[in-house]
Amino acid sequence: MVPSLILACVGFSVSVTSLASDPDVEAVVGRMLQQLNEKDWILRAEALTFLGDNRNKDALERCQEILADEATGPWLRGRALVAIAQINGSSAIKDVRGFVRHQHPDLRAAAADAFDTLSDSDVVGGEAIDESIRILLNDKDLAVRFHALAAHAHRHGERAWSVVDGMTRSVDGAVYEPATRALAHVATDAALERLNKLAGQEPAKVIRGLAGVVDPKLLPLLLRVLGSVSPDSNEFALILTIFQRHKREDLLAALGQELKGSEPSQVRTAALVMTRLVSDPDLGDRLRGAMAKVKDTRTIRDGLTALGSRPMQPDRHKRLFEAHLDHNDVAVRALAIRCLAHCESVNQFTLLEDRVTDKSLEVVYAALGSLLEAPVQQAPRGRMVAYLQSPLQSDDEETRAMAFRLLGQAGTEDDFQPALALLTERLRGTDEARRSAAAEALGRIAPADAVVSVVRTQGYVANWMVLGTFLNDEKNSGFDIAYPPEKEIDYEKKYQAKYVWALDGRRREGKGEIEREIEWAEGRVDQTDGKLLLAPLVPPPGALVVAYAVADFTVESDREVVLNIDGDDAFRVWLNGEKIAESVGTFAHRKPVVAASYGNKIKLKSGMNRFLVKTTNIGHEWWVRLRLTDGDGRPVEVRGVVR
Repeated sequence: MVPSLILACVGFSVSVTSLASDPDVEAVVGRMLQQLNEKDWILRAEALTFLGDNRNKDALERCQEILADEATGPWLRGRALVAIAQINGSSAIKDVRGFVRHQHPDLRAAAADAFDTLSDSDVVGGEAIDESIRILLNDKDLAVRFHALAAHAHRHGERAWSVVDGMTRSVDGAVYEPATRALAHVATDAALERLNKLAGQEPAKVIRGLAGVVDPKLLPLLLRVLGSVSPDSNEFALILTIFQRHKREDLLAALGQELKGSEPSQVRTAALVMTRLVSDPDLGDRLRGAMAKVKDTRTIRDGLTALGSRPMQPDRHKRLFEAHLDHNDVAVRALAIRCLAHCESVNQFTLLEDRVTDKSLEVVYAALGSLLEAPVQQAPRGRMVAYLQSPLQSDDEETRAMAFRLLGQAGTEDDFQPALALLTERLRGTDEARRSAAAEALGRIAPADAVVSVVRTQGYVANWMVLGTFLNDEKNSGFDIAYPPEKEIDYEKKYQAKYVWALDGRRREGKGEIEREIEWAEGRVDQTDGKLLLAPLVPPPGALVVAYAVADFTVESDREVVLNIDGDDAFRVWLNGEKIAESVGTFAHRKPVVAASYGNKIKLKSGMNRFLVKTTNIGHEWWVRLRLTDGDGRPVEVRGVVR
């Protein structure tokens, strides 16, 4: 015979995996009908089990063909016989009886299984079934006799005990499943006692034997067995499938009884079932009460997991969660935090202030993650920097990143000055990731007039005078035309300049060149990444254009610095009238085109200095950025001349 574990797994995969993963039942049925034609016997067995369980009449003819095909293995033919019995009901009795004396034991056992199936429905011909089962009970093959025993017990229940009792006092390992099924169908106290004994010896085989039996008397046994197998095992999943076939009220009652037990395993088992299968807030109250006596860490974790899910109304259990915030187990502390995150009636910021400084990173991650999901109205206004001081200065990159996000999300303008004081060294450091994360967080809470201080501290040139636009074309020809600012800088002067209407780097058809008057305007970098956005500072359109930006600033003494420049689409830069860098990106339609020139060593003179930047744009984004550092990569801050 084919190993029964394979049969059990086939049945399980059909009833749970297939239907759960494909909401279109018709599609599943169609796939299973196709599988009947596969060469792989496991796929065909899966299809037979599914189509039989669902009594699909479209499968009947193919099942009969498989049964009649003597070239097919006897075990698979037996599965076809069982499916036919499920589909045809009492009208299949004659067909099934034809295999009671078949030469192959697999088909005789299948006949017994078919009679077992027929006992599930109101069918005529009970005497014929009983007569056939009596023949099979006296079969020379042990397995056939026990399959017949299960069918006999299913038909007669408690009245079958005398026969079941005699045959199950000593059970061979090969017939555990049909023996288990027979005892389950009888379900008297004596039968359940013996079933418990078998479960203690071979729990996996007993589970598979109980797969097709629905009786609330079996639930306590199944719960005990569930506690002895791994939650990641096939047996665990199969028991949950069995539970799904029971009435919800019966399962809840059994779980309630389980929670009255004194063993941690009973509490844990109930919690696992509640997490994976059935959520009931009232039963959750009983679980919480049972957990008051539990010291086992694993059970505590499973209990918190069950109670912390939203369907269990976690606010009912918030005091339990709070009580575990100081637990000595890291996973319990982290889990308590995540449970509290689902509670609507608690102030996360108040509860978790000590947890953001926990010695365990797992707990800190949980705390910061929960706070990122908490209402910002709960955050301590003006105190976020002190609140996050430890994680903001952590050596752990993920902790810092989460803390910066939280500061930017929950902080306010009242937090800006304390945050700037704390993070200035980050802004002046050489770690690009730390600097940009700190700058981004500061930018989110900075008053409008304070962003420039974050920009300058990082070494970006922040204050500009901007003039534009001058004419450009699709070939970026304007980059090579020396417009007036390249000859003189006069902030009071106005210029006549041409432009064309363009969209996404392309001229609008039928629109020619237009002339207008342009003049210098003040521009200031207003985002912490240091980019000077040109489009908001010059008249539209922002495509097929040239503009100039001038930065005047002073330094106290001669010094050598490093200048890094980038922009979109192209730039040319002069320092005090001398060209020092240029770069042209390759235009790509509707995509960023970043040109860059890094590591330019330049000399600033004592007193006034001037950067002149020519920047062009064909289409899409338009920005330029200049940053000054010393030879070690530390920012050099310069202040523009106030006009």
